[in-house]
Amino acid sequence: MPAPWRLLLHLFCLTTAGASVEMAFYLFAPYLRATGSPHMEALGWILGICYGFSACLRPLAGQLVERVGSRRTLCLGYGLVLGGAATVALGARFLPALLAGRALLGMGYSLTIVSSTTYQIAAVPPEALGRTLSLTAVGYTVPTLLVLPALEGLLRGGHTGLFLLFPPLFAGGALFLAWRLPPGEPPRARDAAPGTPFRDILKVPAFRTLFLAVVVFALTDAATMQISALALSKDLVASWFFLSQSLVALGTRLLALGFIDRFPRRRLVVLATGLSAGGLVLGTFAEGPRLFLAAGAVFGLGMGFGFPALMALIGDVAEPKLRPRVSALFWLFYSACFFVAPILIARGASLLDYDGALRLLGVLLCGSLLPLHRLLKRGDPAP
Repeated sequence: MPAPWRLLLHLFCLTTAGASVEMAFYLFAPYLRATGSPHMEALGWILGICYGFSACLRPLAGQLVERVGSRRTLCLGYGLVLGGAATVALGARFLPALLAGRALLGMGYSLTIVSSTTYQIAAVPPEALGRTLSLTAVGYTVPTLLVLPALEGLLRGGHTGLFLLFPPLFAGGALFLAWRLPPGEPPRARDAAPGTPFRDILKVPAFRTLFLAVVVFALTDAATMQISALALSKDLVASWFFLSQSLVALGTRLLALGFIDRFPRRRLVVLATGLSAGGLVLGTFAEGPRLFLAAGAVFGLGMGFGFPALMALIGDVAEPKLRPRVSALFWLFYSACFFVAPILIARGASLLDYDGALRLLGVLLCGSLLPLHRLLKRGDPAP
């Protein structure tokens, strides 16, 4: 293995490149409008099908990591991501091509996120897991700060052709970085003993509570897939929300590195979910940039420490031999929310408009936090 800082930098760059691929699809509503596409009514399915396929393949991803290792699984995953991004770029006028490309992206994401998470949890000592995941998770916020505004600028300038060229470029970069990862598993990753049935994992109360927390948190995250549609309906700029979200999330992850390792992570996850859901609700009342920026900041504060805290719970509740499969189920539930949420929000928007649909979702999520906290406290899955 290389020096820890070199591995951390490598994983950060890989995370940044991989996360940049999806940025174009956070702006797909403005893209469809800018191109005069007839597929606007299918937006929920275009966004959601990726995560539906991703969710379905999560168990397979965990088994593949056990059989061939994280690096090979990661390379295969980013190969599929590259194929999906290229399919969307070349066939953006045709709905079947859009759906097929997004499905390939979902298959690739399924493999990359499980293998990447398993690799990091195996490579990092438990006492430093929270701060390490916080640093690599910064890679998820950098594209929102740099890539998203640039892509929105291309759309506003009428450069729709260039807009869809960037996802394949980022996917190619991620594939190269995955291929350049050190071969072989970190030492503790070889302890994995495949064969534990997924149904047995789901019988463990601590795991079930973890996955419930994943669903509630992921629904707040997935709702941002429709922020650009909300912004369009209010004649706002989506980047206002995403920029403030990313700046606050970035600052939180950099300034509070030890915070996640010192405090009970189960409580941090509940607090973070409440902040993120509150940010969603606040954004629905925005009529100008100030409140939209504030909503993004509140949302970003929750995501800033909530996402790495939630990921660190995998290492808290699962012994090393179970981590590939627990990671697979973790991301299965996370991706399922990204499949369901855009479709439900789009359906709700047809009845309540986007502000009403997102507001209702945020209120329901806030209402679930007290029961969730009681379950987490009872199961005590965090240190």
